[in-house]
Amino acid sequence: MSSSIDVVTHTLKWYQENGVEFTDVVLLQPTSPLRQKSSITGAWELYQESAVDSVVSVCEVEHPIQWTYKIDNNGFMCNLFEEHDKRSQDYEKQYRLNGAIYITSAHSLLVKNTLISTSSSVAYLMTNELSVDIDNIRDFELAEFYLSNPYNNT
Repeated sequence: MSSSIDVVTHTLKWYQENGVEFTDVVLLQPTSPLRQKSSITGAWELYQESAVDSVVSVCEVEHPIQWTYKIDNNGFMCNLFEEHDKRSQDYEKQYRLNGAIYITSAHSLLVKNTLISTSSSVAYLMTNELSVDIDNIRDFELAEFYLSNPYNNT
């Protein structure tokens, strides 16, 4: 199975071999159906204004990452972080990739083999409601709910 980066890299190289050069790449994964035109436009404008290698869409995490644990082979919980016992509102805001929008320079993608240049990336913030990433039936049902609910802002 190929990853998104494999597909994009293969496509860029194929075009290069056939005399077509691209300066930028925008990846809009089909598993993010609630992404709006205004978000794509906003992320593109941020990319152009920021002079960075990449812009990636994110949303706020629902719970602090410090509340994340490993479970060992015996079922015991193991801390991933030293600090893990504060109230959620006492942690600094944290964000996760939402899979909706990736914008990067073609050169950076080919050299670094990544859509997100950690040394030169800017986050484009989206709401959690627009950040549904369909990976399973529950995600699909949530997306259907947002799309069918006349009171939501999607």
